[in-house]
Amino acid sequence: MTHWKGDIVVPVADGVHVFNGSANFSSKSSSVHAENRFFFQHRPEVADAFRAEWVRQWDALSQPAKPGSGGAP
Repeated sequence: MTHWKGDIVVPVADGVHVFNGSANFSSKSSSVHAENRFFFQHRPEVADAFRAEWVRQWDALSQPAKPGSGGAP
């Protein structure tokens, strides 16, 4: 099991930036907890990969649950 917050894709004038990791946006996240953060600058292929994974999960989770699956699609 992973602890994944997802990603933030930020279009900028000269490309796209991606922020990803398990960290919260808080002071404790930076000073108390062991969490990760990744920042990709000017990496459209990384943004495309994150966007594709988000769509894949959205599509999978928006399907009706299968009988006997405990709620999983």
